[in-house]
Amino acid sequence: MIESDSRILDVGCGPASIAVGLARWAHSGHVTGIEVTDEILATAAATVAEAGAANVTLANESVYELPYDDGSFDVVYAHQVCQHLSDPVAAISEMARAVRPDGRVAVRDSDYSTMIFQVSAACAAAARYEMAIIRGTLPARGRMASRRRRACR
Repeated sequence: MIESDSRILDVGCGPASIAVGLARWAHSGHVTGIEVTDEILATAAATVAEAGAANVTLANESVYELPYDDGSFDVVYAHQVCQHLSDPVAAISEMARAVRPDGRVAVRDSDYSTMIFQVSAACAAAARYEMAIIRGTLPARGRMASRRRRACR
């Protein structure tokens, strides 16, 4: 799927750790990471600079209106993005438009409604205690974080 000269779009690139990894695979290609806030893009830019990933560019763009021609990318990738979108179907359609006809749109998201979390009673009690302090219904005692760390091991 990913060749050394692949053109890849990383939708919702976050801190760009995945974009940097993709750029290593596509070392003769190019990765474009997009996000919707300058604050996140600043973090991404620091990650890209630290990695020395010269084949990564970052842009403030919306997945709903990608400013790229049809078929511009070999791969369009979105990791944990769709869960944050109001219209994920429209976003995936736009991703499909931007990928070449024989390219790939790869989407990885979690379905939190099917996940099961098991937490010890002590950990749950410590979390409730912490939330009560945050809400102001209990006074802070100064040991909240250490209490929760011990209980949630």
